[in-house]
Amino acid sequence: MKKFALMVASSLALLGVQPASAQTYSPAPGTWTWSGNVQVQKGSGPLLTCRLTVTANVTATSATASASLGLGDIRCLTVSFTGAPYTVTWSAGPPETVTLNNVFVNTSITPGNCAGNVTANFNDSTNDALVINTSIPQVTSGGACTIVGTLAKTAPAGAIDIS
Repeated sequence: MKKFALMVASSLALLGVQPASAQTYSPAPGTWTWSGNVQVQKGSGPLLTCRLTVTANVTATSATASASLGLGDIRCLTVSFTGAPYTVTWSAGPPETVTLNNVFVNTSITPGNCAGNVTANFNDSTNDALVINTSIPQVTSGGACTIVGTLAKTAPAGAIDIS
C-alpha cells in the first residue's frame, strides 16, 4: 500500500498536479458578520424583502456559519434557516465565492421547503460584501427558494482575507 501511495504521489508530481491546500482566513480566530436586505421567494409565492444576517465563526483554516432572517416584511417570520452551523467553502473564482453548505430553508408561507447550498460572490472591492443571487432546490413541491441581495460586512473592522 505504501508503494502505491508513493507511486500516486510521484505521478501527480510529474504531471504538475498540486495537492489541495487548506483555506486560510484572516484575521482569525474571530467572528465575521454580514447583514443586509434581500429578496426572498419560494416558487411563485410572495416576494418578501427581509433582513438577512450571516455570522461566521472563523479559525485560521476553517469557518462555519449560521444565517437568520429578520424583519422587513412581517411575513419574513414564516421563513427560517435550520441545520446550522453550516460548513463554509471558498473558491478563488473568478468570481471569488463563499458557499454555505447544506442549508435547509423551512417555509410556512408557501408549501414545501428547500435544501442545498447558498453561494455568494465575495466582493473585495466593496468592503468585503457578499452578493447573493442564488436558488436553493425544493425538497417538496412548491418550487425553489431564491435569495437575491447584497450583505455588507459589519464585523470585524478592517479588511478580511480568504485564500
